[in-house]
Amino acid sequence: MDSAAKEAAGSDNPPESLQVSGVIDVETIPDLKAIAQDIIECQKAADGTLENSRKLLAKLYVYDYIKSLQLGEEATSEIVAPYKPEDFVCSLCEALRPNQGVMDEIDLEQDPFKVIFKRIARISLSILRDLLTEELLNSNSLLKNDVASAVATHACRTVEWTTEETAQVCDGLIDTYGSMLASDDVIIEFMLKNTIKPLFGRGPGTITDQGRKAMRVPQAKAAVFSFSDEKPWRKDRPEALCILNYAVANFKRESLEQNWHLVIPPILTTLDEGDILSKAHACEILDRVIRSVGHDFLTRTGLGSVFEEAISPCLHFLPPLTPINHSIRSFRAGVAALMGLATHRYAGVDDGMWYKAIDKILRDGPFNGMTYAGENVKMTEVFLQETSIIVGALGISSVKHLSKLIPFCTEPMTSPFVSTYPEAALAAAGTLCFVGYEFMKRRQTEQSNIYGTN
Repeated sequence: MDSAAKEAAGSDNPPESLQVSGVIDVETIPDLKAIAQDIIECQKAADGTLENSRKLLAKLYVYDYIKSLQLGEEATSEIVAPYKPEDFVCSLCEALRPNQGVMDEIDLEQDPFKVIFKRIARISLSILRDLLTEELLNSNSLLKNDVASAVATHACRTVEWTTEETAQVCDGLIDTYGSMLASDDVIIEFMLKNTIKPLFGRGPGTITDQGRKAMRVPQAKAAVFSFSDEKPWRKDRPEALCILNYAVANFKRESLEQNWHLVIPPILTTLDEGDILSKAHACEILDRVIRSVGHDFLTRTGLGSVFEEAISPCLHFLPPLTPINHSIRSFRAGVAALMGLATHRYAGVDDGMWYKAIDKILRDGPFNGMTYAGENVKMTEVFLQETSIIVGALGISSVKHLSKLIPFCTEPMTSPFVSTYPEAALAAAGTLCFVGYEFMKRRQTEQSNIYGTN
């Protein structure tokens, strides 16, 4: 591809006169129908390379540019309809699927593939928004499923290929076509039964086929690690967890409980076998699931201890062995999921066990993390922020940790290198305020008991 094509692929705002030799000549092919067909053919020939992605992006830029010109001339000329809208929509949905190159760059914290994919997604979703109609979605169930998958993939704000702009477009599509994109045949039949279940299998041996706790857990066989042993949900459908998250988000409580056996196995499989970012994503989905079902149902499944055991390792993926961004997301997701689990298992039912569970999160999370990764200022900031949340939940009971909490908060503020990363000191000050507030409540309670004053 020549320099003009690269310029088009690398720019957020393509030049007014796009002449992309070897891609599309705008002056000779001003017809949206022909450009759309060219995009379809390019997507069919996609081989997952960066060069092919740049070429597709250049064609999308041309389509978007010609469409904007024709919209400007709407009063004097009729807009030419794209070639076979259903084929074009399916091609756009396919372009919206992240490939292995994108996933590899996310793992390695690199950019070229990821940047190109984000731009492809932005333009593709914009075109998709203009093309979609209720009539088109109702005309073909396969097309509706493809659109739902594409929307689910880019509506998830926690994955690195999603931007706020693309997420807002997806939110708009959900608001407009939610009754079709979140129907039972899409969520249950297509997403959970036909997409997620074949990718993840039956789940780990700690649960039954119905998603309950297994009474007998088979002894795990020694596994031999191989770089070629890539999980199908990771290699073939990197967006699988986004689709699962979309399904869970669109379930009501009754539907979630009825389809428990389709939701829990893939989550636990990911927590057991996934990479660090996938584990964090699974924690976020599990947290949503736990908060959506009732205490009684969670108790009947017997999975409270299984969930706790599966989530806890997410607190221990720390620098320098783990990339800092992966550690932060994993730690935050693990703390949130464990706190949600403790609340729904014990709060209001067994407050003693609830305090014990939250106290364990504080000890195994921030306190343990500072021991192993306290020299990393970004992680220190995260530990302090999560500590303030946990202390706020524990309330007056957190005072028993005062001997650890005070130096935990004051050291970042008195460090001679505080100016190099002041965010850690600010987080420490905020946490110290929480600790001081709870301590003062304890003092007031003691004074009230001794002197009989309020």
